[in-house]
Amino acid sequence: MRRYFKLCVSTGGQTSKRSPFPVGLTVLNVNAEVQDAAGHICFVPVLDVHELSTVDRTKANFLLRQGCINAVISRIEAVAAVGFTCRLPGFVQERRFRPFLCAMQLDSKETYAYAGLRSERCCPWCRLRNGRSAFRVATPHDAAEVERLWAAADAPTNSEARTMARARLRRHGWHETRRCGLLDVARHCLLPGPADSGPLRGIVGVDVLHGLYQAWHGYLFEALDTLMPTPEAAHRKALDAVVGEYTLRDPESGKRVRRLTSLLSKDGLTAEKRVILLFLLASSLGTSASVLGVNPEVSTAALQCISSCEIVFLACRNHRPYTQEELKTIFEGQGIQFFGALVTLRDHADSGVCAYRSPCTCNRIVVL
Repeated sequence: MRRYFKLCVSTGGQTSKRSPFPVGLTVLNVNAEVQDAAGHICFVPVLDVHELSTVDRTKANFLLRQGCINAVISRIEAVAAVGFTCRLPGFVQERRFRPFLCAMQLDSKETYAYAGLRSERCCPWCRLRNGRSAFRVATPHDAAEVERLWAAADAPTNSEARTMARARLRRHGWHETRRCGLLDVARHCLLPGPADSGPLRGIVGVDVLHGLYQAWHGYLFEALDTLMPTPEAAHRKALDAVVGEYTLRDPESGKRVRRLTSLLSKDGLTAEKRVILLFLLASSLGTSASVLGVNPEVSTAALQCISSCEIVFLACRNHRPYTQEELKTIFEGQGIQFFGALVTLRDHADSGVCAYRSPCTCNRIVVL
């Protein structure tokens, strides 16, 4: 019998003061909400890297995450071939299970550091796109080609082949020297993925929390923030006054939660409050978004961004069982509309100069 696991890591930033940083493991194929389905394994140590240079600090950050995560994966790999025996609650006889690692829930910084990406805006699923067109879908990574480039880039002697391999890795979004060691420690515990799962077998993906509730919300509110650049702007004060009138309550207990005082501020907001803030923004702007004080084309683009976000967020809230084809239609259609409207807001704010780096638009959101 198989048991599917998800590895969860939260290590914060390099300069984060919070401690400790936990590493947990969750059983995915469990038909009950029990606390035993998730467990804590270890804590990630904190390194004192203030005296190191920026290059050495980044390398130490990469080696720390590689060592801690691969140490946990190697323990799963050690029993993946033969399995392990345990007694489930309510059963007398012991059963043998084979563990499989199906997903890794990592923040954007952990994904960048562990997967060996060139920067945080790069994606382990698709190549880094050249240009700013939001309507051009990125090409998926070829696993065999990336492995060949990594092998050529690790050559001990300097040569033209090594130089060309490293340049191509950087162009596709990978770091030329920091190679992910997932496939070095995991062989039997990985399931065969689809053809477009990438060199990391689709293990390192983007979950709903970080890929939508934080990333898309951040892209949208960053673009809207350029329309009202200062907190003293009259339009921003008008929106803050509207959102301050709403009373938020916990859906289960009915108790009041902290009132939101600013509509475009992201400080101290959980992912759930970001979702609430998105729907409050739609109610505050109305059907014309005239409070923004911009021309109709830009206000229409802002409303398109908000409506696309709402549709995609609702599709991932597990309120109805969407099929794979329905989710594909929602993500592709609304994704093109969302990023296309972001281009309009960006061009209006900066006269064609990109105010922020274009995000990955491959829509590889893993719903777990």
